[in-house]
Amino acid sequence: MKSGRSLKGSILVVLLGLIAWPGEVAASDHEVPEAVLHAPRGQQQEGGVSGFLWTSPTPTEPCPEGPHADVFEGPRKRPILVTPGKAMFVRFHKDDQPTTSDPSHPSAVDVSGPRGQIPYTLLPYAPEGQVIAWDARFKAPSSGRRPYNIFVQARWRDEHCQDFTQWVAWIFSVQKRRAANR
Repeated sequence: MKSGRSLKGSILVVLLGLIAWPGEVAASDHEVPEAVLHAPRGQQQEGGVSGFLWTSPTPTEPCPEGPHADVFEGPRKRPILVTPGKAMFVRFHKDDQPTTSDPSHPSAVDVSGPRGQIPYTLLPYAPEGQVIAWDARFKAPSSGRRPYNIFVQARWRDEHCQDFTQWVAWIFSVQKRRAANR
């Protein structure tokens, strides 16, 4: 009889755990995080990963040995239409704040467009009081009518490998919105 009660109790604990599980979970330290560009008028675009240096420890290689990076051209996306000077942001779906231990890259985040670096502000995204992502907020750059790319790179210290910095680079495609006829 006791085994029947313990089985029912175990099932109840599992069910309660599934119900209590948070709906939106941030990337772990060893999964490449997602980044999404949020633009005016509710437009969103998932970043096309164009390169990364990210570790996934294994029993035989707990931390990386020597440099390793995968760099490639990200997928082309349909451009988001933006008005120069309008607020936009890239949300990094990782609860840890971007940071770096690499002196050659002291900035945790880089945002650049067709004319170079774009100033940004890094803010936590905590809808219910708990940080689940980070936003790099900036203004849409001024550019011609042709589509152009915004390049974003973010770095995080590896939680398990001392003094190792992981990074991901994303490409977002945007285009200047035409002025309304007056």
